[in-house]
Amino acid sequence: MQNKFKIIDESGDRKYFTIIPNYIVNHSTIYEQAIYLYMKRVAGENGTCWSSAQEIGEQLGCARNTVSKYRNKLVKRGWIKCIGKKGRTRPTDEYKIVDLWELNVNFYAKKDSSTVEQSKKDSSTGEKIVQPVNKDSSTGGHAIYVEEEPIKKNQEEEPTIQPANAVGLLVTYFFELKGWTTKEVKQVIFKRYVRPAKELLTLCDNSLEEAKLCLEKVGGWAKSRDLDWSIETVFKKWYDIDHLKEKEKKPYINGLRAFQRVEGGKWYVISRDGEIREFGSGNFNVVWT
Repeated sequence: MQNKFKIIDESGDRKYFTIIPNYIVNHSTIYEQAIYLYMKRVAGENGTCWSSAQEIGEQLGCARNTVSKYRNKLVKRGWIKCIGKKGRTRPTDEYKIVDLWELNVNFYAKKDSSTVEQSKKDSSTGEKIVQPVNKDSSTGGHAIYVEEEPIKKNQEEEPTIQPANAVGLLVTYFFELKGWTTKEVKQVIFKRYVRPAKELLTLCDNSLEEAKLCLEKVGGWAKSRDLDWSIETVFKKWYDIDHLKEKEKKPYINGLRAFQRVEGGKWYVISRDGEIREFGSGNFNVVWT
């Protein structure tokens, strides 16, 4: 029979910090970690959290939709559970933090006697390793399977100039956004972007489309401001990425800010002394910048 245990901490130290399982840290994205940590801090070990997505977003510096998206992923993972509504005037969903401490301990202790199944394929084949985790009441009695990358003989070898995987495809797409062609790029330059591309894919839950969208948003924002950018720029703008907008170009005539009161009508300019003057209509050079 599996030994049951319960840890009770009466020191009062937890009033000043929040503890989360390593299992959470090692099997989640940065957004999931931030939202989980915030909810865990609010709820404590045995309490609940009914902060709205808007409130959490304001605390973490991200959009409400982003919070809703990744909070739902935490529910699907079985790490938090929606237990109802809280409040009368504007009720919000109330969440309970699922107790994962026993799952965390057993996973890292690798207790063979308590595992449901162990199925590991030879790492030399290059296939993924499936590591099962214990059945636990906190996960609804279902076994959780975690895919881990195998240890390869040539772990340091990176993809060749011809991309054959998601990382290579993402690097190639980055080159396209920059206006570079694969033929113009040397092998060493291609490899320089492999690591950040791999990290971006991890942040995007290995979704190539989501990673491409991140590059498009940051690339468009940077180009509209004549700024140089790279894949690493996505990490620097990660918490603002949902708010990034391309700079709207304005019309200028002879270096003066111009505008039309009616589309297709006469042009007007703002002079250096602040007066609005009619420039007229006809063929003249309007520069948008």
